[in-house]
Amino acid sequence: MHATRLLTVCVLSAGLALTACSGTTKDEAKGGNPSPTSTAAGSPSAATSVDPQKNGSAEAGVGLEALDHPIASVTAKTGMQKDPTATVKVDLLGLKRKEKLVVLTAAVTPTTTLSDPQSLFRVLGSNSWRPSLIDTVNLKQYSVVRADGRILLSNDLVVRAGSGQPMFVYAVFAAPPPEVTKVNVLFSDAIPAFSDVPIQ
Repeated sequence: MHATRLLTVCVLSAGLALTACSGTTKDEAKGGNPSPTSTAAGSPSAATSVDPQKNGSAEAGVGLEALDHPIASVTAKTGMQKDPTATVKVDLLGLKRKEKLVVLTAAVTPTTTLSDPQSLFRVLGSNSWRPSLIDTVNLKQYSVVRADGRILLSNDLVVRAGSGQPMFVYAVFAAPPPEVTKVNVLFSDAIPAFSDVPIQ
């Protein structure tokens, strides 16, 4: 389901339990990774041939045009089992508030020596993708929410892309209070944390 339509369904659903927010200590809220250095994003030349159903673009509701204006970017080595020297660039494309929810969209672009497309799970060093948000004002951590028994984020085993090609992902969280305008984004254990990401 398209991420925007999914958000609308979740907001209207009386059964949605926004229990993914949990308090943390100040030390936990800092995260275990250093803050990234922002970089300018460019559109990979090979990405135009990728099936949007396979690279997550159709489900996340974002595409190549969003890569022109990321809100934060970082490149890191994630320890891919088949290519330990591979690097992965993560571009945060949006963190948008919609009533009681916030939706994160991002592009993940691997640079590897492998010829076959790799899943998000493999690209992140065989780590499950479970992002979270850190509200440093109220010292709370927000995990991905669930609705009707489904966790609301891209499937890290299904979304995939080849070297130099972006895959697009989304995740839905309970929204912090309106006065909270920035959060830290813990994208993955394999990726440095993003600090002070603006909520749009």
